[in-house]
Amino acid sequence: MLPVVFPQVFSRRLFSHFLTSIFRARSRQKLLVLAAFGLTLSSFSLLTLQGVMGGLQRNLIFRSKAVLGSGHFLIGQLTSEQALELQKYLADHSVPARLEFEIELLARADRILLPVVAHGVIWNDEMLPALLVGHRRGLLMPYDLAMKLKISEGEQINLIAPGVVDSLLGDTLRMISIPVSGLVSSDVPEIDTLHVWPPIESIWNLVKMKKYNRLRLFDLKESFDQKNFMREAPAFARDLRYISWEEQNSALVYALRLETTVMAFLFASMTILISLCIVAGVHIYLDKIKVDLTALWILGASERTIQKLYRRFFGVFGPIFIIFGVVLAYGFLKILDSGSWEIMPSVFVERKIPIHLGPWAFVIGLALPSLIYLVLVSWSLIQFNKLNFLEYLRSVGR
Repeated sequence: MLPVVFPQVFSRRLFSHFLTSIFRARSRQKLLVLAAFGLTLSSFSLLTLQGVMGGLQRNLIFRSKAVLGSGHFLIGQLTSEQALELQKYLADHSVPARLEFEIELLARADRILLPVVAHGVIWNDEMLPALLVGHRRGLLMPYDLAMKLKISEGEQINLIAPGVVDSLLGDTLRMISIPVSGLVSSDVPEIDTLHVWPPIESIWNLVKMKKYNRLRLFDLKESFDQKNFMREAPAFARDLRYISWEEQNSALVYALRLETTVMAFLFASMTILISLCIVAGVHIYLDKIKVDLTALWILGASERTIQKLYRRFFGVFGPIFIIFGVVLAYGFLKILDSGSWEIMPSVFVERKIPIHLGPWAFVIGLALPSLIYLVLVSWSLIQFNKLNFLEYLRSVGR
């Protein structure tokens, strides 16, 4: 029984002595503090980056969805009565929906001509987008587009339908003149430079068939299953095409993902540099404790026991400080999110830095530093396994 128990007790005592002697030795504390700080900083930076980037991107998407909806049905083949029935059906199932007629037009003010996307909306508080509530009836236009057209509130502009002509007037393009009743801002550049909202009665004068072509859905819950929902919808609506916000804005979604990937890559490169410093410190640290390890070998510890001791130390050391960095970053982001500090200048849309952490943020924050640490420290351990205590002892005596 003794040959089995003694090595286990000896190994535990060695490990305990190894840890205490390392952290108490002043000549080695600097290396360990540097390594611990590097590991903590790497995981802290990765999680903080993803939390801030995720919050900024989420708010941008929320602002866009508040105007364009979480998605929309193409209902051009439905009659107006069927469109109103489908809208009522969605409202009865607690799904906010808004009918509109969307058309691409040309906006002309004086000699300036710009393409716009017009959303003909029914002018009442229940049907209006939140962006338009409180404004007078008429054409509402974003500030950015108004600056490009060089017009202001109250001035007249012309809306031209390039795809609709009147043959009786010699193939003349249909056009209406409408005053700008108000200026709005969604704080989404893709919307503020292109979209306008006239009353739907004005749009009817530019088209040949007076019926809705879009049914936009808003504030969809994550549990909303569009396919199952439409199976129970009226028969005339089951074959309608549904286009989600992500599908309609695929280029923007891709750009946001690419932005996060590039930032994560830059911080990952920083993590690699930090890890290289850690490995360099490990080599210096190993050179300093060779005498201690050789003394343990002389006292009876086997090379296998010492190697196991060394592996166990670095197997515990790295993950502890990586997890500590993640916990520290999570606490920092919670404090930043719960506080009402307006850090950014007034020219920015986000005065308070928004925070959003998804499951992948924690996975990347933990996995990436751990993977880099594992690869580089494994190489260091391979070098340590080549250490010959007898040869080293002979070299000390020379």
